[in-house]
Amino acid sequence: MTNQSQKEIIINHLNKYGYVSRNWALRNYISRLGAITCDLNKEGWILKGSYEKTDFGQDFIYRVKKQDTLKI
Repeated sequence: MTNQSQKEIIINHLNKYGYVSRNWALRNYISRLGAITCDLNKEGWILKGSYEKTDFGQDFIYRVKKQDTLKI
């Protein structure tokens, strides 16, 4: 079994759910979500981030607006 990089974990989550939240990333020991999403934007993903109300307060959520190809 090989370990996935943090970027691969984020890509898999985006492919499955269409969004990733800051709190989800922190619970999965990913602290550089902003840097990873910036890299994905440079690779052709279009992610839009905004604060959204959740059951536990507010969370910053990146949603997929468009992706050219599935990259893993």
